[in-house]
Parts: sequence; structure tokens; C-alpha cells
Amino acid sequence: MWDDDNSVILCAPTGKAAQRMREITGLKAETIHRAKINPTPYNCLVVVDEVSMVDIMLANEFLEWAKYCNIVLVGDADQLQSIGPGSFFLSLINSHIVPTVKLVKGHRNFGSIAKNSELINNGMTMKDYIFNDFFHFIPCEDNLIQDAIIKEYMNMVSKYGVKNVCILAPMRARTNSAVNTLNTVIRDIVNPYKSHSPKLPGCKFREGDRVMQTKNMYNKYSIDSKGEIKLGVFNGDCGIVSKIDEDENTLEVYFDDDRTVVYDRHEVDELVLAYAMTIHKSQGSEYEGVIVVHSKGHYIMLRRELLYTAVTRAKTEITLIGDKSAFNNAALNTVAQMLGENVRYTKLKERIES
Repeated sequence: MWDDDNSVILCAPTGKAAQRMREITGLKAETIHRAKINPTPYNCLVVVDEVSMVDIMLANEFLEWAKYCNIVLVGDADQLQSIGPGSFFLSLINSHIVPTVKLVKGHRNFGSIAKNSELINNGMTMKDYIFNDFFHFIPCEDNLIQDAIIKEYMNMVSKYGVKNVCILAPMRARTNSAVNTLNTVIRDIVNPYKSHSPKLPGCKFREGDRVMQTKNMYNKYSIDSKGEIKLGVFNGDCGIVSKIDEDENTLEVYFDDDRTVVYDRHEVDELVLAYAMTIHKSQGSEYEGVIVVHSKGHYIMLRRELLYTAVTRAKTEITLIGDKSAFNNAALNTVAQMLGENVRYTKLKERIES
């Protein structure tokens, strides 16, 4: 999105990542798709964040700007790769043709969180981690893991507040410590059903629920805390259900960035509970307190990139809960080791080098 003097464009692949850019810089920022709607920029600086999430097709969208302006790409090559095809960011770095600067000092977290993130990224296991008041491990068998997660979640919420705490798990379903199950269990504890509460027909949400938007809705209006109308609600935006109007058949969400959005009944399916989320969904976010869950039941999703991404979401405090061997296996396993070196078939690096 253009800043006020049209000299800088800030954008990111997701609405959540763009929101973080706005919070940190104080400048306007938008998704890559929305920024592309604007006229072609000339003689300006384009900064694209969270580029590890960018697939080859989305990269093609903003690389057209390179004809007219300078582009700076920012990202962490050790985090999860894009869901879409290609290996754009790694190909650029590994070509050694594109000028690259590596940040060696983190600014999101510090101390044991930063050090252990580095250890995980280097394939080190639990015996090497630093455990203290900011980095914890709670060993737990699968049959007791829910109780341990709930207890630690309530402890962190008492310190940091609901919007500043998140539970991260590798899988959405299939285990008792998967995201969907955890969301249902925790919601019933922190926001129990009340028979007199307003509700919409067929709607699973209650007033007070913590929710997340799952789809970009570029033409959806919101109103910020100053009463100004904004356009767009984006995949990954999180907030609280602040009102359910049975007469109007609408649901209102107050998002973490002080915007209020009113959903018609047919639009509420774009929302999900968000006390817990998958590690993939957390990419581009940060929280004061993070709980990372790894159990034996998650074995098909245990790998280093996921664990590293999860741990680096924490700003102040993090707790690992689950099976020690599951965390160790995650730190030792990379996508390349599990599936072979050529995980993604792309000739981008070779084309750059030629």
C-alpha cells in the first residue's frame, strides 16, 4: 500500500502480516493482492515482508514492479515454505546472485527463546535447550495432555490477556490435542454456554468467543475505534465476538486492531474459534505467550520447520507441552530428510544463475 508521499509501498502475502507491518512502521501496508490493484508504482521502494510464505505465482505478481522501482524482500528462509508451488525465497538466496543480508540478531524475542530457536534451527534436541522462567517444558502423556494445556493456557491468559496468548499445534484434527478439539474444550471453559445468551440459527459462536477470519474479504467494511470506515477483512485476523443480534441476524466481531466488523448470517462460516490454531496459521504473527503442543499422535507433522516457526512466534514466554521424543523428532526431521532433497521441483535458481 502507498504511504502518504507515494515513495514507499509496504505489502505482505497475508492480511495478518500486513497488519504487523502497519503496527511496527506506523505506515500503510496491505496484502500483495490489494497493493496490485493500485496503479503501477514508479521510482519508489517496495518492501515485501514474510516472503518465505510467497509462492512462485504470487511472486510473479509483484516482480513486475522491478521494472520501475526498487524491491526489498524480507523473510525467514528457515520458516515454513509457501503452501503454493515453488521455492521462491530459497531459490533467490541460494542463487547467490541476488544481494542478500542475513539478520543475526532477533528483535521479537530474547534470551532463552531466541537461543533455543537457534538451537532448534540447527537440529539440536531438548537436552541442549535452556529452560528458565521464559522457556518451559511440561512432559505429558497423550491421555493427560488436554488438562495440562488448559491449565497452562489459563495461567498465561491471567498474565497476558486472551488476545496475547495462543496455543499452537501441528494438526487441526485427529488427536485430542489437535486444534479443533482444543478450541472446543477451552471455549467451554472460558466462555461457557448460557441458555439466555443470544444466538443465530445454525451458528456455533457465542458472544465472547475468540475467533479468526479464514478468508480474505476485500470488500467487507469495518469501523475502527475512531469511527472511520475501513475496507477489507483478511485471512488470519483475530478478535472477539462482541455482539449477536437475533433481530438483524448478524454477528459482530471486535478485532485486535480495534476494528469492528458486522457479519451477516451467511458470512459467519468464514470464522473459526481461535484459542488454538495450527502452526501454519500462526506464521506472520507474534504473541506474548505461546504454548506449543507436540504429541506422539502428531507424528506425521513433526518436523523442524514447524517447531522453529512455532517457537519464534513467542515474544516473552513459551511453554512446550507433550512428549519429549516428539519434540526431539521434530527438531531432527526436516522436509528434505523426510521426503528427499528435491522436495520442490523448480528451476528458478538455475534460471537466475544463467
